[in-house]
Amino acid sequence: MQIIWFLIYNLCVVPLMWITFNILQIWNKKVRKGVLGRKGLLKKLDRDLARFESNSPRFWIHNSSMGEFEQAKPIIGKLKEDFPNSFIIVTFFSPSGYEHTKEYDKADILTYIPFDSCFKAKKFIDIVKPDMALMIKYDLWPNHLWCLQEKSIPVVLVNASIRPAVLTGNFLIKSFFMPFYKYFKFILTISPEAKEFMDSSLHEPDKVFVAGDTRYDQVVKRAESAEADVENLRKIMHGRRCFVAGSTWPSDERELIPALYAVFKRDIKFWVVLVPHEPTEEHIFQLQSLLDSIGIKHVRFSELNKNGSGDFDVLIVDTVGILASLYSLADITFVGGGFAPGVHSVLEPAAFGKLVLFGPKYTNSFEAERLLEKGGGIVVRDDREIEAVFTDFFSSGSSGLSKGDKAGLLVRENLGATERIVAHIKNCLKNND
Repeated sequence: MQIIWFLIYNLCVVPLMWITFNILQIWNKKVRKGVLGRKGLLKKLDRDLARFESNSPRFWIHNSSMGEFEQAKPIIGKLKEDFPNSFIIVTFFSPSGYEHTKEYDKADILTYIPFDSCFKAKKFIDIVKPDMALMIKYDLWPNHLWCLQEKSIPVVLVNASIRPAVLTGNFLIKSFFMPFYKYFKFILTISPEAKEFMDSSLHEPDKVFVAGDTRYDQVVKRAESAEADVENLRKIMHGRRCFVAGSTWPSDERELIPALYAVFKRDIKFWVVLVPHEPTEEHIFQLQSLLDSIGIKHVRFSELNKNGSGDFDVLIVDTVGILASLYSLADITFVGGGFAPGVHSVLEPAAFGKLVLFGPKYTNSFEAERLLEKGGGIVVRDDREIEAVFTDFFSSGSSGLSKGDKAGLLVRENLGATERIVAHIKNCLKNND
């Protein structure tokens, strides 16, 4: 059966994907970046790896995008600490991951994963010669996995989530992807619930272990260095209480802005930091127009030097990479996506012990559900519910501070995944010698 799927995938699916990407790049900038970024990739990789010829062990770590890379960072750091002579190559599928990693220096090479054709996948594995491959969360590319299996290179799935869509889809999708999960030497899940699901799907409990989620380790590590990013902002807050809304979509902002306006009208003084999920010029302009229409004073982060007095109510962050640190300024937070495709990471504000609000579409996030169970999060379904929480919090704040402590407790209780994952990696390397 697997041979049939191999032929169908390479003769039908791969050519269709290639055609689709090349058509989409005509008008989609993100797709175009990914296509152009892969031009000459294998030749460049071959040249770049020449200087790493003797480094061992060799780890290939693959992420889909930026969120998965955040999960990989503590593992990369620990591997470099325990294997100082190792070689680590990190690949990305999405430009939104790769384009924002240029300053990261713990990996030896950061690059796109090649297009998943049989030839390119084989060439990539031949060039990199990994001793082990780590896949973060869910981004599995069949030809790359087939090549690893063919060369008997162990693969570990890290931060495996509760219900991978490919294992709960229709019969054809499930029958295609199921064998790939059997290729993994170990599957390291984020929770006992995830292990239970994997066990029931794969019927191989001896290869599935609960290791925890490295995001908890990463958010705490980032929290420890946050103050250097925000010390200048803290000066212009002038002691005001602060609300930080991160990773917001226009659908989130349509609920947030009226709520903010209503609370400002009550003469409750606080400072707002809005961080759009995609700070494109169009998005920022729309946000500014909305704030202008109701008379809320605002300034862009990039223009702070022109208004260093802090004489404004809303700071619009039109840059990327500092959101995690900005949450440290907050008394109360909102994480976007819950009024759009699904809530983003709630762990970053929770790491600072902050109460976290989010919209009704949160079931995509295991951590959001855990926050609700712990009492460290609140679901808000419209602008009136947001207004009610704001009014209560900024009028008293005591209950909100208590809920924030519960959010922080959730993070502290789940530390240590990195150590457990690297222990499995060491055991796998030892057994593979």
